[in-house]
Amino acid sequence: MAATAILGAGYGLTLSFTLTEVSALAPRTALARLTSLFWTLAYLGMFAPYVITALSTTFGAPALLRTGALLAVGSCVLFGWLNRSRRAVTPRSPG
Repeated sequence: MAATAILGAGYGLTLSFTLTEVSALAPRTALARLTSLFWTLAYLGMFAPYVITALSTTFGAPALLRTGALLAVGSCVLFGWLNRSRRAVTPRSPG
């Protein structure tokens, strides 16, 4: 029960943060398109348990979960690096 509450809170915070970022970064002319793209990717991510279950007969669930964990860590490293390089290029405001 505790894990369900923690995972649910994390999911809600992730969704609200990401939607806030999309609205802050997207130009007005592309806001609807980028928001719909975000929701498309979010709902595609909900198929992960189905994909793991379907592929577990071939590859085994532990191997698939390890692969998913490696992809998650790799994504965090990649986006952290991209965010750092973006901050380095962005000029600071005086003051």
